Amino acid sequence: MCGIVGYIGEQNASKVLTEKLKFLEYRGYDSAGVAGFFNGELKIKKSVGNISCLEKKLMTEDSFFYGIAHTRWATHGKVSIENAHPHISFDESWAIVHNGIIENADFLRTELSKKNICLKSQTDSEIIAHMLALEEGKTNIEKFYGVCKKLKGSWALAVINKFDSNKIYIARKTSPLYFAFENNSALIASDPTCFARHEYYSLKDYEIAEIEVNKTTVYDKNFNEVTPQKLFLNDVYKVDKAGYDFFMLKEIDETKKVLKNLTKYYASKDAFY
Repeated sequence: MCGIVGYIGEQNASKVLTEKLKFLEYRGYDSAGVAGFFNGELKIKKSVGNISCLEKKLMTEDSFFYGIAHTRWATHGKVSIENAHPHISFDESWAIVHNGIIENADFLRTELSKKNICLKSQTDSEIIAHMLALEEGKTNIEKFYGVCKKLKGSWALAVINKFDSNKIYIARKTSPLYFAFENNSALIASDPTCFARHEYYSLKDYEIAEIEVNKTTVYDKNFNEVTPQKLFLNDVYKVDKAGYDFFMLKEIDETKKVLKNLTKYYASKDAFY
């Protein structure tokens, strides 16, 4: 399964992003990558294999404080650097990470070919980056909204633009995506375990958001501003192996505890919904 994380703040984003990606290792992956502003320039670093391979590539770069990252489990195309996320637009103005499947990818790919845009990967995700560069709109959030309206299928999207070095744009349809604020920073993830012991927020289907440090604006499918859903995750959730050799063994052993907690939770309700 694929994973998404994003960060804006005062810490070294390279360290934060790779640490958060490790929270998602239990999901399985074959490649990983980061997009961020290295010395003021939007760049992408990707690797095949585990996150330590990506960390080695990032060691040669100066610190940066804003970016998005991804772990990929190959669906469209083979395991390769080209197919790993993030993907960048033809004009190098947008970088994107994507979980899900774009069902009308063939149609959108054909439309891009008519404009002489060549894809570098076999993925359905890369298409979105190029569409953003072509989309008309007064603001980046309007462009993002316009592109999302053209997509069919499922998506959790996090995108950044080289002219907006303090914002991350996110969207969701079917595939989960969350965000949180902590210590003068903004965090984004496709799994709330990245926010353990923190208050966080969830996007609903078809919602999009403009994320800044300690601030966000969320819009519904009609581009009306809405209030995001607030949630809280306590320390009952653990993403480490806790002494087990494999996550699967840990999950099997925890089944009894999980069922007990579920039974207790629903037994306290007046009715099932």
